[in-house]
Amino acid sequence: MREGQLLVGAALMAAILAAPAGAEEADTPEVLLTCRMERQQAMLALHPGPGVRISAELGVRVSPTARDGTRWGMRLPAELKEDTGYFPGAVMLTLPIARAAARPSLRVDYGYCTTEGVCMADAAEVQCD
Repeated sequence: MREGQLLVGAALMAAILAAPAGAEEADTPEVLLTCRMERQQAMLALHPGPGVRISAELGVRVSPTARDGTRWGMRLPAELKEDTGYFPGAVMLTLPIARAAARPSLRVDYGYCTTEGVCMADAAEVQCD
């Protein structure tokens, strides 16, 4: 494991232990991920659902999922992170592409928190259309 992952795990555990009793029984909050191609760029967006905030401290990390022939115009993995707080709504990233596959695929690791104080790390794969 990488050191950053261990720190994220410890931060998540502290947030979960500090959450109000019964918070784990709430409906699972969602973050909708979308990716679309526009010219030579992948436009990635994370849209938090109601009662959910994307954690700036846990951040958003983007990496290629497989060798699909896509040559990215930047170094991946890339990370968007701030020391404290939350992103003010949706998080949008523009990733330049030097050479694209038919449908580039990305792995997105991110953290989110509910308004009740429960924080989680999640990961998803998204294909760009």
